[in-house]
Amino acid sequence: MKKVLLLAICLLLVGALLVGCGSGSTGGTTEKNNNSTTTSQGSTQGSNQTDLSTCQANLLAIDSAALDYKIRNSGQHPSTVEVLVPNYLDSLPVEPFGGTYSLTKDTSHGDNVKAVCSEGHTY
Repeated sequence: MKKVLLLAICLLLVGALLVGCGSGSTGGTTEKNNNSTTTSQGSTQGSNQTDLSTCQANLLAIDSAALDYKIRNSGQHPSTVEVLVPNYLDSLPVEPFGGTYSLTKDTSHGDNVKAVCSEGHTY
């Protein structure tokens, strides 16, 4: 049980760090065009890659919250992403591609659930 709790805490910390890194805040202004994102600091990055990174960070945060939910609820999985708010997630993450996040069974790692976005991305 201690190993599971330690793993859950580590996943939550990693998720929190990745969500913070995936916010896209660079301290400069951002302009978007069809193919790239340019900040006032002079860097250019493909907007699709930024959106994918944000999506993957959100998926990791949702998976971490779902694991915490399972630990605190006698092994029961959350039925939806929405039940994780506000006790496990402050709010529902915004899916950068305009879709939604959901939970699906993930039997590849035991009896768990895994977050997926409407685009089918994973991390």
